[in-house]
Amino acid sequence: PALFESTVRTVGSRDVLVIGDRLDTDIDGAAACNLDSMLVLTGVHGLAELATQPMDRWPRFIAQDLRSLTEPAVSLDVVGDAVVAESDHPLAAADPQGPGAQRRRRPRSRRL
Repeated sequence: PALFESTVRTVGSRDVLVIGDRLDTDIDGAAACNLDSMLVLTGVHGLAELATQPMDRWPRFIAQDLRSLTEPAVSLDVVGDAVVAESDHPLAAADPQGPGAQRRRRPRSRRL
């Protein structure tokens, strides 16, 4: 979190987007500092690992890769214990309960 707070002071604004592929450093650091974040699925962690995290530690955005920065956003919903995307989007075909994932019950639907 110290790196994130230092960046906020340098930039002079909390209106930043932390982009990363690691839940335990990039996304958790942003959450700890109350900053928006985007998880890119081209690296270390994916939807299976995200599904095991408490929702207050989830990124605000999820993207296939950095090209998503120039493309329209896709709405995701949490319905029961599933993450649901638009049916024609690549995230809809991803298996959030893939190898090593733990199924967790989500208490309510939440628009991301």
